[in-house]
Amino acid sequence: MVLLGQNTKNMMNFMTLITFLLFIMPSISYSQNLGNNILLTNPCILAGFDGTYRYAGEEFKANALASGASFKKCKKIVHQTLKLNYPCPYQNCTFGGIWNGGGGSGQRKLFAASFFFYLAAEVGMVDPNKPNFKIRPVDFESEAKKACALNFEDAKSSYPFLAKKNIASYVCMDLIYQYVLLVDGFGLDPLQEITAGKQIEYQDSLVEAAWPLGHAVEVISSLPKFEKLMYFI
Repeated sequence: MVLLGQNTKNMMNFMTLITFLLFIMPSISYSQNLGNNILLTNPCILAGFDGTYRYAGEEFKANALASGASFKKCKKIVHQTLKLNYPCPYQNCTFGGIWNGGGGSGQRKLFAASFFFYLAAEVGMVDPNKPNFKIRPVDFESEAKKACALNFEDAKSSYPFLAKKNIASYVCMDLIYQYVLLVDGFGLDPLQEITAGKQIEYQDSLVEAAWPLGHAVEVISSLPKFEKLMYFI
């Protein structure tokens, strides 16, 4: 997932845009760990599902509780996994002690890519044929409440795109994770409108915006002499 301030009129503005990027690799790591933790505790899995989940070459048992998924219990697990109260070595952090990127005016106009785009499109919240669209964090929460109330069979009918990928059983978890990451992790207002998409406009062309951009920032930030703003001028 990539989340970044949107300003793509020229290269200088494009570099300014990166200043507001909210690091992709930490959120990927948390997403992967989240999946492992939740699949062992079950309240995010839809009623009626009994199967397995493969991650990093290992296979984990994944079956629902008798009572099915719970929006409230699943959200609590997401909060715990993101370590929202973790000690912060910087002035401001998102989760797990990760620097929040500095915030600023760029955070008022955001472009969210990768799973922010694909999940919203694949659950039918927006038109999947559009390259980008407007959405609010609260929209993920609203859809999550609907999804968590479904059983596995109903979810396959309600979310055919997810069913084709064999991930409909985890739709409750995925939607809650998106909301919590945006609001409780990155500190966005639930009603703030953001742009979600798979492409951004640059010099009258559409270019892909995905995880490699965030990965590049993460690699740079791990250098021994890295200072937070030295590469984002």
